Amino acid sequence: MSPLDVIKTRMQVYGIPDAHRKGSVIVTSLKTIIREDGPRGLYRGLSPTLAALLPNWAVYFTVYGQLKELLDSHGAGAATAVTTNPLWVVKTRLQTQGDRVGVVPYTSISSALRHIVHQDGFKGLYRGLVPSLAGISHVAIQFPAYEKIKFYLLKGLPDHKTTRDLSPGRLAIASSMSKILASLPTYPHEV
Repeated sequence: MSPLDVIKTRMQVYGIPDAHRKGSVIVTSLKTIIREDGPRGLYRGLSPTLAALLPNWAVYFTVYGQLKELLDSHGAGAATAVTTNPLWVVKTRLQTQGDRVGVVPYTSISSALRHIVHQDGFKGLYRGLVPSLAGISHVAIQFPAYEKIKFYLLKGLPDHKTTRDLSPGRLAIASSMSKILASLPTYPHEV
């Protein structure tokens, strides 16, 4: 999904490409990225994304488990956003660096981190943190919706008594539906 994430990020930063009238925006964007950056351009920002996933969800679920009764998902989301924001800044910078004229290209996560701190100080690593904190509402919708949908799907099965008995297909349905329900009202914060 990395090429689609690169396209999404570039469209959020730079808008829809002018050439979109000639065909699909996605196809036009893919062709442009390959022409300008080669096939590797489709995977810009993948390394910080992969590096951020483990701490992102480790922090989230650890804090969520500890604060479940007290703060629900808001405390976990805030801790996760603060902890992993530098990696998301690096991801965005890597994905859009080909479009930034006169900027020294980043060669790795550590290269990007060094350049950002050198140019903007440590505060540069936390650009976009406030909108990220607003995005906590996404998980506040997604996780409860996921649990409710699992119980709804369980009702259709006569012999199953717990959600642990749901098939992988039904879990995928619950996961997908909860993600859609959370994304519809909260996606604007991504932009």
